[in-house]
Amino acid sequence: MRTKAANRLLLGWVILLLLLGAAACYMLYQYLADYEISRPELVMEELMREKSPDDWYGEIRAFAQDGLSEFEDAGAVLDAYYEGSLRGAGFSYRRDTVHSTEENPVFVVRAGSVNFASVTLAPAENGELRFGRHRWEVKSIEPAPLLNNLRGVLALRKGDLVKAAEYFAKDGDNASKAHLGTLDILNGDYASAAKKLAGTGDVNEPLAYILNGDLVKASSLLKDDATELGAYLRAIIAARQGNASTAKSELAKIKESAELIKKAADDVEFAKIK
Repeated sequence: MRTKAANRLLLGWVILLLLLGAAACYMLYQYLADYEISRPELVMEELMREKSPDDWYGEIRAFAQDGLSEFEDAGAVLDAYYEGSLRGAGFSYRRDTVHSTEENPVFVVRAGSVNFASVTLAPAENGELRFGRHRWEVKSIEPAPLLNNLRGVLALRKGDLVKAAEYFAKDGDNASKAHLGTLDILNGDYASAAKKLAGTGDVNEPLAYILNGDLVKASSLLKDDATELGAYLRAIIAARQGNASTAKSELAKIKESAELIKKAADDVEFAKIK
């Protein structure tokens, strides 16, 4: 039979355990509260609420002429691209796992499936929290690869292949690789073009394989291509393989594109099947 002293001791231990449990719950609550406040995503969520798509575009538009001469109008190219391809696309964000660090989280703002802007965060001034955590603030908003790609396109339109390559080489996304591959085609380096265009889904990818002699790979990419350009490229493959009837059949599918019809009439690829 328990003595009163033993009962009091047991009660004391129960009370102590309850107090320790309550203290642990309170500390966990405080930690979770600070953890939530210190999430970098909170800053991005606030930015996405505050900025409309046109506001994001304004942030990037300001960079358009940076580093260009007064005779170059990258802004006009960017305007046309935004109006034609991005306006109305849903804007979202995701963490940039390549460039993000613990000290400076980086997020990519996307317009549809296009990376549009890069947002870098930094620890907020006087933003220290408990448990070694802190609040974040925006350090910079800069263009994603989109702008350098458009600058490269502008240089390409002017016939400056060297300058175009410099702009395209600044970024490593698929669009940049595709543009660099296209430049390789123009420069006659078909092996390099095929390597850079591989997996990009660019319209010039099958052309690079054809020019590099990989007709099997080119045929695989063009198998379900219902465009007239696809038919033209399949005709080239058939002609190179000595299949005149298939080449003529593919050329017969080209009815709308006056440019391709004219090109086919003069293309040496079809000299042996006429």
